[in-house]
Amino acid sequence: MTSSRTKPGTDFILDALVAEGLGHLFMVPGGLVDPFLPALARQAKIQPVVAAHEGGAVYMADGYARASGRFGAALGIGGPGCCNMATGGRRRQDRRLAGAGHDRGSISKIAARFKMRVRRRSTTRR
Repeated sequence: MTSSRTKPGTDFILDALVAEGLGHLFMVPGGLVDPFLPALARQAKIQPVVAAHEGGAVYMADGYARASGRFGAALGIGGPGCCNMATGGRRRQDRRLAGAGHDRGSISKIAARFKMRVRRRSTTRR
């Protein structure tokens, strides 16, 4: 394990999630989510589960939370990924994310994004 002086921020985030009892992290890799991949390899207590779409990751996290009684977490990129996570389960008849508090489900959404000045210098997503 790396010392706390050289420990990446992703390790701190995952350690906090483990302390809260998270066992699975539903995610769509790519972009700023990729730094979490080596951190997940170092964190043996969280099982990553790859989804094809951020909305699907939210549904999976919701199902996990309901079936296990623990909280579920979905990880995606900022911007469009965050919008996809927000709309996951927003249909009135499903009420997954919107109704999680009412239905005693616990979901946490985590979105990674660039700082604006870094994004302006970047050649990604032009």
